[in-house]
Amino acid sequence: MTMEKTSLATPSPNMHSGMDRTVLFTAPSGGTGLTTLASMFALRTSAAGAKTALVDLNVHSGGMDVTLGIEGEPGLRMSGISAPLGRLSGAALDAELPHWEGISVLAADPWNNAIPKVWEIRAAIEALAQTHDVVVLDSGQTIEFEEYGLSDQMRAVMLVEMSVLGMARAKSHVTRVTRQVEHADMQVVGIHPRMACSQSVRMHEADARAYLQLPVIGSIMPRRALGLSIVQGLGIPGIPRSYRHLFDRLVHDVLSFASAPSPVSRRRHVTRS
Repeated sequence: MTMEKTSLATPSPNMHSGMDRTVLFTAPSGGTGLTTLASMFALRTSAAGAKTALVDLNVHSGGMDVTLGIEGEPGLRMSGISAPLGRLSGAALDAELPHWEGISVLAADPWNNAIPKVWEIRAAIEALAQTHDVVVLDSGQTIEFEEYGLSDQMRAVMLVEMSVLGMARAKSHVTRVTRQVEHADMQVVGIHPRMACSQSVRMHEADARAYLQLPVIGSIMPRRALGLSIVQGLGIPGIPRSYRHLFDRLVHDVLSFASAPSPVSRRRHVTRS
């Protein structure tokens, strides 16, 4: 069922004031679990007290709400975004979105055959950045960073398969990213192939760091229970215990969250008092 386009336009100026807390998740190849990684990062920031939004920029083949198990929830998807003036009201947009574990979710729905324009997506990112502490963008494999208003202030996390082929793909992907965003602040998270069940055959993080010349936050092994939950349409039940240290470090390193509360958090605190 195709959703009608909803106009949330506002005539007021809409500057992208929250770029420093907009985090883009990217990967050189599909099928590595990027959406799951981005969603668990959002879950961790939300649990830490940050008002968080998730945006699915994989507009041609995404479906974040399916991964999260909320595809049946009513609310606005990408095909319903309309920004005729290139601006949106963050509060109005947030009110229209479905939520997952308290997180606002703007999911792509390419099966409705209504891909939003670049400026409409950009307007949605800017609007959510004004009303949320953290905006997490799942870009999939490809994205035109500059078109979406992602500048040299961009913070990015790249998910890389910890294999020889994965490293080669990652090196090429880094080159594509830096051609557009010269000073992108990029961190790397590695994921080991499923067959690398023995510690002795896994690629070391130090080797990945040396090859890519980028900081590697850590690496994880796929978890069967997590994969089954997503495949069965039950969504992401939570962050596995073995992943928690990595996500704590990722949140700290990417956002310096613990030491720098954002303006939105401070406003909410003042309101409550």
